[in-house]
This record gives sequence, structure tokens and C-alpha cells, in this order.
Amino acid sequence: MMTAAVSALLLIAAPDPVVALRQQFVPGHGVTFTERAKTMIDGDLFSISKRRGVVEFDRSGVVAYDVKARSGLAKGAVRTIAVGRATYQRGGVIGKKWVRSASRPGARTPFFSPILVLDPAAMKAMLATKGMITGSALYEASPAYRATVASAKQAPAFIFWKLSTDREGRPAKLVTWWTEPDSELGSVSKRSTLRLISWGVPVKIVAPASS
Repeated sequence: MMTAAVSALLLIAAPDPVVALRQQFVPGHGVTFTERAKTMIDGDLFSISKRRGVVEFDRSGVVAYDVKARSGLAKGAVRTIAVGRATYQRGGVIGKKWVRSASRPGARTPFFSPILVLDPAAMKAMLATKGMITGSALYEASPAYRATVASAKQAPAFIFWKLSTDREGRPAKLVTWWTEPDSELGSVSKRSTLRLISWGVPVKIVAPASS
């Protein structure tokens, strides 16, 4: 009887991750992260990449980010700064000069993972499933994912996920894995391990001075 009462109390007290995430949307603050991703082709390792960066919030969600990414397929790190209605990149095969492209907050992502876990709509759609969301459902829910995939038909059939949260209910670790559809290279499977590290850090991201 006591065990049942304690279990019920814990269930009631469990923080809602979507609510906990929204509480972090304070202008001038954000979260740091690391991400490790790998790509397999026909079961063989093709590449490993690592990302490290910081995301800035406003009251609506992700407004900017600054990320450095390294991959075994390219020399040097690629730095990406997304702020305002533009994304800037340099390093690696891109070269030393900043390259600017159009983008907008909400329709871009700092992550390799297809699930932008910092978007409440994407998180809500993910949590509505039991460890597996269809690519079409994610495409419908997430503007950031729609910006990376031409249509729902080109999305993976399924994206598998496992989320861990901290005591406050905020995302702490998200593991996702999926298989790309109709690749000419063979069976292409991908996996991402994303860790959200320091919440509430002061952040002010600006466009590169030389851009």
C-alpha cells in the first residue's frame, strides 16, 4: 500500500519536460551542448562527427546559436553562427572566409539529430510517441526539420529516440537513430547522442564582424 502511494506521488510530481523547456526561454540566456554522431553505410562505419556549441533563447525559443563541428571526412572544424535571418559558416572545406546564407529562427537547427528537442512543438510530438516517431509526424510538427527535408516523403519512415531529463524536467540527453530512405550509397543509418549541459548561461550571439 505504501509503495503504491509513493509511486503515485512520484508520478504526480514528475515535471513536464515541455513546460520545463519553456521556462528556460529567457532573453539573453541559453544552454551549452555537445553532440556525437555517426553514419553507417551497409553496416560499416562511414563517418563520426562531433559538435560543441551554445544556443541562445528569446521568449519564443531558439533565436541563435554558435557551433563548432568536426568530422573525420574533413580537415579542421567548421564554425556555424546563426543569428537574425542569416547563417554564417567558415572552416573546413568552406574556407577561411565567412559564407552567408538566408535562414530564420525556428526554421534552422544546430543539431545533427533530426529532432530539435529545444522546440516545444517538436518535443511534444516526440513525447506523444513511445520511443519512435514517424518522419512524417516530425515533418508536420517541426519547422526546423522541414527546413532540412524537401518533403515528408523524403523523411525517414521512423526516427527512434530515448530522452533523459534532469531533476527540473529539462532535456539532459537525447539519443536518436534512424535510416535514410532511398539512398544511392546503400543502407544509410545514422545515430546521434546529444547532451544539454549548462542551462541558463548568459549568451549574446552576434553576426561575424567580417561578414
